[in-house]
This record gives sequence, C-alpha cells and structure tokens, in this order.
Amino acid sequence: DVGWDKLLSEEGLNEELKSFVETYFEEREELEEETRKKLEEKIEGTEGEEDKETEKIEEIKRKKLLKALTECVDLVEEVKKYYQNTSWDKLLCEGELSEELKSFINTYFKAKIKSGESIESSDVEETEKIKSKKSLKALIEKLQEMQVLLREKHKKLKDNILNDEKIEETRKEIDALTGKIDKFNKEISQRTLGGQIYLTLNDEEITEQFKKFWLDGKMIKEIDYPIFFAVNQKSLKNNKGEYRYKRGVKGGFLLDKYGRSIIDHDLDEIAEAFVKLAKKQNFNFWRT
Repeated sequence: DVGWDKLLSEEGLNEELKSFVETYFEEREELEEETRKKLEEKIEGTEGEEDKETEKIEEIKRKKLLKALTECVDLVEEVKKYYQNTSWDKLLCEGELSEELKSFINTYFKAKIKSGESIESSDVEETEKIKSKKSLKALIEKLQEMQVLLREKHKKLKDNILNDEKIEETRKEIDALTGKIDKFNKEISQRTLGGQIYLTLNDEEITEQFKKFWLDGKMIKEIDYPIFFAVNQKSLKNNKGEYRYKRGVKGGFLLDKYGRSIIDHDLDEIAEAFVKLAKKQNFNFWRT
C-alpha cells in the first residue's frame, strides 16, 4: 500500500533497500543535474556560434546584393544600347523582349492604364481631358497637328517675317506648344510597346522602378532555398517529468562508456537527416 503520499521513516527499511534507494536516486538526481548543466553550457556556446553564423550570412547577403546591383546596372545599359532608337511609333513584338523587360512592362504599364493614372501630374487639365475622352488614334492625330503647327511657327521665326512684338509672342507659343507635345508624347508612349520601352529606359522614375523590379526578382531567386523541418517523435521526459532512459532486453538501464544511463531520444536521427540534406544542398555550416 505504499505510495508517494505515504509518510515513511528510513528506520523502517532494511539495510539493503535503504542502501539501494539512497544510491540509485541520488545518482539519478546527480545525473539529471549534470545533464541540465551540459545542456545549458551547450546552449550558451551555441549562442556565440549563432552570432558568428548570422554575421557570415549577412556578409553573404551583402555580397550577393552588390553583385546583383552591378548586374542590374549592366543590364539597363545593355538594353538602352539595343533599344536606343526606339520610340512609340516603332513597331515591335513582345517576343523580341527579354523576360525581365517584358514582365516589367506588362506589370507596370497595365497597372497605370487600369488605374487611369498619368505619368504627368493631374494639374495638366487639357491633357487629362483629351486623354479621358479620346482614343489612341485621336491622340496621335492631335499630336501630329501640334507638330505641324510647331514647325510653322519655327519657320516664321527663321524667315524673319515678324516684328519684335510678334517674335516674342511666337516664342511663348512655341514654348507652350513644345510642352504640350512632350506631354502627348508621354501619354501616347504609355499605350504602345515601343513607347513603353522608351519610357522604361529614359524616364528616370520609371527606370528606377524597373531596376527595383529586376532586383526584387533576382533576390527572390537567390533566397529560394529548401527548409529543414523536423519534430522529435520520442519525448525526452515521461509524464512525471523525469528523463526517459534506454533499457536493455532484461529491463535494466543501458549505460554509456562513463557508466551513466543513456537518455532515450531520436535526436541523432534528426541530426543525420539534416546532414544528409546539407550535403545534398552543398551547405557548409553543418560541420562541427
């Protein structure tokens, strides 16, 4: 009828049982304390190693980012040279474009057109009204009309057929007309493949967006790596909170080379599985 809640005195025990209880459970307590300390030491030691590993990973990231930035600048310059004479009125096929450029154009300009945004600010009332009411064909016709008018005004100045007052007035008209033509060019460029390429490579804001788009895609590919996830199937402790130890065929505790009971766990199998993955992925931080 003895249980944990039964009060007993050591004096009531025979010498053999008393000696066994004292020896066995004191050793268990000492072993658990020793195991706990070793685990704590291991954790403290790994914290420093983790900091070094984190620094190493961050350094690798910095180098990869620098390399990616260099590649990005080279890519933009290469594309600029190839499409240096491209404008909105040049016929092009999407099949000619690199995957990065095609993907950016489809994403960026479709979003612009869908949202009804203009590259220019919304205070350009005339351009906004024409954009909302007229088709691409109508915009091109209007642009061509303004270009003809601009050439006529330049011709008048060149031929010296105007008096001083008219010369000043004509110059102001030329400036205003030139500004409108630039805005129409940009508006039309947003709606044609050749124009979209031109803006991507020559409009500073859009060029920066293209670089960011390319870099984001590059870095996503760089950090795409397999994740190792494992859960131990064997609990280290039993329902009483005591460590579980390996037992032999006859039921006795198995001992290691130091004569200590061996904790029953499957962490070695998890470690072996990780090493197998690490070798396959050419990781070098798994070695001890």
